[in-house]
Amino acid sequence: MNSLYASDHQLQTLIDNLHRKILSVNMPGAIYILPQRIDEQEILKHYKTLYETNGDPQTEKLYRSFMKDIKAQLTSGIKYRYRIHICFTDNRDPLKKKWLSGWLSKNNDPLEKRMVDLSEVIDEQIYKKLSMDLSVERPDKKEIQHLYDYLAIPIEIPISDYYTIPQATELEYHYQTLKNKGGFRELYSRVLIADKLIQDRLEDGYRANVAVNEIQLYTFPVDTIIKFDLEHTQTFKSNMTGKREEIHKNARRYWQSSGRKDKEAQKAFELAKIGEDVDPSIEDSKIRWQMMLRIRANTQDMLMKRSDKLQKRFEGKRIQLTYAIGEQEQLAEHLFPYKNSCYRYVNLTDVLYFAHFNFFGGLYIGEADKGVVLTYTRPADLPVRIDIEAPIKGLTQTGSSTVAFVGETGSGKSQIANYFALLSMIFYGHRLLLVDPKGDRHKLVKLLDRFGDLTSHLIIGDPSCPNGMFDAFLLHPDSPLDALAAAKNDIIALVRAINPQQEVDLMQVDEAYMELSEAINSGKITRITMRRLVDVMMNKDPKLARSLYSLRNDPMARLFFGDDDTDISKVFRLDRPFNLITFAKMPVYSKDSLTYNYDSGNLEHRIFSLILGKVNEITNMFLRMYKGQAKTMLFDEAKLYSTVPGGMSVLVNNNLIARSELCDMLVILQNWSDLPDSIINNTGQFFIGNMKSKDEIQRILCHFDLDGNSTLSAILQDRTKEEGVDQAKQHNFLYCDYNNRKCLTKMAILPMFSDAFRTFKDIDEQGAKS
Repeated sequence: MNSLYASDHQLQTLIDNLHRKILSVNMPGAIYILPQRIDEQEILKHYKTLYETNGDPQTEKLYRSFMKDIKAQLTSGIKYRYRIHICFTDNRDPLKKKWLSGWLSKNNDPLEKRMVDLSEVIDEQIYKKLSMDLSVERPDKKEIQHLYDYLAIPIEIPISDYYTIPQATELEYHYQTLKNKGGFRELYSRVLIADKLIQDRLEDGYRANVAVNEIQLYTFPVDTIIKFDLEHTQTFKSNMTGKREEIHKNARRYWQSSGRKDKEAQKAFELAKIGEDVDPSIEDSKIRWQMMLRIRANTQDMLMKRSDKLQKRFEGKRIQLTYAIGEQEQLAEHLFPYKNSCYRYVNLTDVLYFAHFNFFGGLYIGEADKGVVLTYTRPADLPVRIDIEAPIKGLTQTGSSTVAFVGETGSGKSQIANYFALLSMIFYGHRLLLVDPKGDRHKLVKLLDRFGDLTSHLIIGDPSCPNGMFDAFLLHPDSPLDALAAAKNDIIALVRAINPQQEVDLMQVDEAYMELSEAINSGKITRITMRRLVDVMMNKDPKLARSLYSLRNDPMARLFFGDDDTDISKVFRLDRPFNLITFAKMPVYSKDSLTYNYDSGNLEHRIFSLILGKVNEITNMFLRMYKGQAKTMLFDEAKLYSTVPGGMSVLVNNNLIARSELCDMLVILQNWSDLPDSIINNTGQFFIGNMKSKDEIQRILCHFDLDGNSTLSAILQDRTKEEGVDQAKQHNFLYCDYNNRKCLTKMAILPMFSDAFRTFKDIDEQGAKS
């Protein structure tokens, strides 16, 4: 439900749109906000289908454990989602006047073909008016019949028979279901109508709006019916009176000159007379509103409790509800769009009464009936389902498969990003590549290893890493020109890491490479490596070669100098479902201040920047390995890439090619400003968690056209360090899905992942160390 997630400007646009649509259609009708129980079994069945279609047999044990937890989570309580139906009906008051009763048919014969054709034309025009700038679907005959059946008796399952016993304050239903014809079940319902809205103060309208909006939080279903009708104004009355007088004068002149009455003038006169009482046009008309609420229960006691609860909540917001003793049967009939038997109108001059339901803004966030549950709406706790491959397949409004997770440490951004990645691995068969500079996922690796051989873990810079794992000639064995170009770039970067002023004669590098190529052809050597190239350079450019030699034993720089026995195929083992890349050491990160700082005068920092740039080689290798297959890459600590020179190119390059490579790209960052606009504007989904900086919050809200929304601003304020803070205020996210729909969500990680997803040190561990 998009209840708190639209700016005041958007809400006003919605209100104006609602008025404009009703007036342009120029017909009375109704808006039905009807509950639909979320079918947990259908969701679980879809999970099973996804795994059977896409899942890797290696992850079967993990899948079974996952299904046990997700079943417990989904079935923890009954939840309802609300569907919106807009009905228009030509049921105007003039047709009910006694003197026009002869126009009405007295039987229920089928309509003539001409009338059916006319109705279809009108239906098409109404649909065009609504669909011009609203997301609406035209129901088929089966859906319409289901709506009418539900209005007759509020049962969602198919029934074979029922009868009704009217009571003074409720209706008593007895029904049989198609599956169980052995006996009748009982159901009780009551219709309450808004009798009065007290608006003595400015905030009364807003409070009334909140009361209606909070219906979605109830644990029992409530049908909300908003009926509307067009009412002529005094201006139109006077216009029609003038028109009648003009017709009368013209008719009298005709009668005097011809001596006989003009039948056509008489008809026009009658129509003008009707027009004084009925408004057949949209000019100078206004909308009258009725609001009714229908509740149901299996027992009379439960019905009374629900009714009392509803009335108390609404009366607390200065809305008076009545269930009109003795009129329940009449009110129940009035629920149908073509019925007009109740004349209690509520003063809804601005329609804010129910605008926050955001009918036309899209009630569903993500997908309605497919995909996996990624998170839950706040505060209604409705599951948010997404199709992880929809952006890759081009089935979304946004053209990007990149997802950004933003928030302070402890906000839960890494946990929900991990969950997204694992969902893609288990249920869509994606291979994962996770670049985690700080190495916070060691617990997750241990957990996954309990379910089989699912992970590979490369620690860049670890003593176990062989020399030359980033040797350009070993990374590009089948493309000599690409290898030489990469080697030149590495030589320039390595030399200038020592002396930024040192010049490099690339012609000397070319000559050294030609000698090595001749040695390969003559069989003197079996492979070209950077180490061999530097050996040859000693005779051509000793100064340059000595500078490079000085780095061969550096813990990180040695990774550029391959040996004859270096086998990088054993290094980059990217054939597991879960492939993790971390760094043995990050000199640019301070554990004391928990910040990234790059010192251009520090040799260790400059070497690390070269290593970070080589992440591109790993991602390219991963993309080539699974060419034509859907996959997922995750990049943690975006701040690192924006701090270290050349690091951001890793994210920018992968962001540009992610969708064309059938890849979901997940980026985790603390601050919105850590990413350049080129990535922000090419990102399809966003999860925005608690933020420390108010400027960052306002920058984010402005991006989503939600600036000025004080509710959202308060929710996004950082509470990760507050003691005793209500858990309801933690781990909340502003989620923008791949169709640009927004809502607040709350993370609900499954128990099996709760400990493994923690990416910061446990309190106990910190206490033990101290």
